[in-house]
Amino acid sequence: MSHTPAPWLVESPLGDGPGDHLWIVQEGASSEVYDWRNIAVVCSDDPEEMDGSSSKPIRVTERDANAALIAAAPELRDACADALAGWRYIRANHGDLYGVGWDRVEQALQAAIAKASGEKPA
Repeated sequence: MSHTPAPWLVESPLGDGPGDHLWIVQEGASSEVYDWRNIAVVCSDDPEEMDGSSSKPIRVTERDANAALIAAAPELRDACADALAGWRYIRANHGDLYGVGWDRVEQALQAAIAKASGEKPA
């Protein structure tokens, strides 16, 4: 499975209030809103934020955190793949270092990479 090439950015093309949708777009796409390669749209699940009636101060919301995580997904997947390759090299040449339980880390990395790649977990 292939994904839109990184890097991905978080944009707020319709406004930057707490109720506005955030778009995850491919960096390097045209600055014209309708020319962006849109990957995802993230919105709040807080009804007050969605209708603009919130009197809460503007802050980092769950919507903002979700958008940041989605935008980082390609780099996180690549970092997991690099870490897994590095661990396998170390293990092949030096064994399981001091019994620190790296098997759990290896399994977690494999599962995360599979999920990010759209594969079924092992």
